[in-house]
Amino acid sequence: DKMSRVKTALLAMLPRLREEDTLSIVVFDCAAEVLMPARKLTDRASVERLVRNIEPGSCTNIHAGLMLGYREALKSYSRDATNRVVLLTDGIANEGVTDPKKIASESLSYNDRGVDLSTIGVGFDLNQDLLRELAKSGRGLFHFVADAQDIEKVFIKELQSLISPVATNPVVEIDYGAGLELAQVYGYEPRRGERGLSIKLDNMNNGLTQVVMLRFRMARGRETGTRLPVTVRFTYYDLEKKRLVTLTQVESLTLKGSAAGDMLSDEEVGKNYTIALLAQSIRDMAAAWESQRYREAEDALTAAIAKTYRRYPALEDKDIERTLMTVQKYQEVVKKINQPRDAHSGVLRLRRDAGRRFGRVRSPKRRPVRYTR
Repeated sequence: DKMSRVKTALLAMLPRLREEDTLSIVVFDCAAEVLMPARKLTDRASVERLVRNIEPGSCTNIHAGLMLGYREALKSYSRDATNRVVLLTDGIANEGVTDPKKIASESLSYNDRGVDLSTIGVGFDLNQDLLRELAKSGRGLFHFVADAQDIEKVFIKELQSLISPVATNPVVEIDYGAGLELAQVYGYEPRRGERGLSIKLDNMNNGLTQVVMLRFRMARGRETGTRLPVTVRFTYYDLEKKRLVTLTQVESLTLKGSAAGDMLSDEEVGKNYTIALLAQSIRDMAAAWESQRYREAEDALTAAIAKTYRRYPALEDKDIERTLMTVQKYQEVVKKINQPRDAHSGVLRLRRDAGRRFGRVRSPKRRPVRYTR
């Protein structure tokens, strides 16, 4: 079950932490409780015993657990360290403060005091938008885990971003001229200005690459062949040098007409576009599922998979293959859940068709159909 896999993932993560690291564990169901106050990891055996004894409850009081976690993190706060709360939940807030805006607002007040937040959502009964917004404001990662078997991988990825950060609070700003119109930003929700935008990135650790991909349109009245400057500024706090760093680079874009060729003919651009497309399909699936548009959720994944195979039939790139496998795993899970719904709908259609054809079966009165999960 989910809880046993979560405990297995936590136990697998513990040996990777260092003795000088500080850890606190907060559990929450109808209320929140500090299972282990913030302390150094000098006695791992006692921590393992606490983790093994965690049991699931009947409520989901995300607000109480999150606020208590923040207070614990502040007890051992250090500017020269990574200070982060990792929120893990498999349900929608149904106890205590449940208003997403209020939860996000109070969470942001702690983020502004220097405590970051990552969120891990397990399963489909989640408020995806809330978890994503919390992680974005908290300068952390949002992990959506459809299959409980993937929880351990997520914890390890989260741990890697914790133990080896080199840049915190990274922000990329992009200014472009009047000859360009921004059509789309892949994978991020930027803050837009009249002729520019800024994007908050995740804190960066050694070896981490983050790709920001934009698509522009040529403004009306501009001639092809015109070169326009684009200025990119990257600002971050350097943990080693303990100071703010800003890097600036100016590039020129050449305007091309629609007949100038495939914009994805560049190998690196095509690869990053495909990965962004696959990642976006997971976001679209999660949003559709949350709104109970189950068939649309499956279709979002199916369409992205089909486009990927059309562009890369041989699938030789390992990064694309790895991302595609993740999307396919989500697709399998969604399909399995959708099958009982499809079968039930088929029975209802058959009965109604028979009634219309032979006049011997009355259409049942419309009643809400409840599905047991």
